[in-house]
Amino acid sequence: MLIIEDLTVSGLGMVHVTIPNAIQSGRNAILTCDYELENDDLYSVKWYKGKREFFRYTAKEIPSIKIFKFPGIQVDVQSSNASRIVLNNVVPQISGKFSCEVSADAPSFQTHIVSGELQVVEFPEQNPTIDDIKQYYSVGDYLETNCTSNSSIPPAMLEWWINDVPAHIEHSIKYATIVDPISSRETSILGLRLPLTNEHFYQGRLKLQCIARIYDIYEKDVTRYVEEQYPRILANSDNGGVHFSFISDRDAAGEKTKHFLIV
Repeated sequence: MLIIEDLTVSGLGMVHVTIPNAIQSGRNAILTCDYELENDDLYSVKWYKGKREFFRYTAKEIPSIKIFKFPGIQVDVQSSNASRIVLNNVVPQISGKFSCEVSADAPSFQTHIVSGELQVVEFPEQNPTIDDIKQYYSVGDYLETNCTSNSSIPPAMLEWWINDVPAHIEHSIKYATIVDPISSRETSILGLRLPLTNEHFYQGRLKLQCIARIYDIYEKDVTRYVEEQYPRILANSDNGGVHFSFISDRDAAGEKTKHFLIV
């Protein structure tokens, strides 16, 4: 939530607006404009998108509210007044700068305008995904993959986590977003190239997680696990000597175990 104040207007006192930083498309947005008139009476309150007026409240007129058409903006007149406006069913096209202009009545007619930014968010159509990775990796291998968050406005911010710790930035590969020319939705892709060490495997397992965020209103993640591939030594003895069997994690999937006899 963005709150911007202005303390420089002596006749009007304090003026500030409260505007959501971000809101999901299709929801209703509440924008407030608070002010202190001190000894003045209110003349008017106007709201602008960019430089274009779309709402006006004039205290001494009947009706007091006037609406000026603006593409994508639907004002809920019944819920709006001199200190707040309600925008129904917001769409990404109205994202940007909103301004509230407050004017005092005679004799001062002092006027001041305060602005803030509103971002309307189209959530991704599905949760983030991690490209196919192998089930087993050895120390010294590189774990290379991509995380993708499809089709959102604005594009999601992606982040890799390894074993519940943020990955070092040098292991992440940032790609340009892919923009759909029709819907203007954007797809985010973040690569990973991680050199694996013993510290990455806890009890033979590594947890790989990708988190997708958009402002503070959207967060989804995807988690994958990979296993460490390493030889394990099994020993048994008989009258002929000691047999050592070298078995790796792949042997559990059906590969042949190698046997050696030491006498």
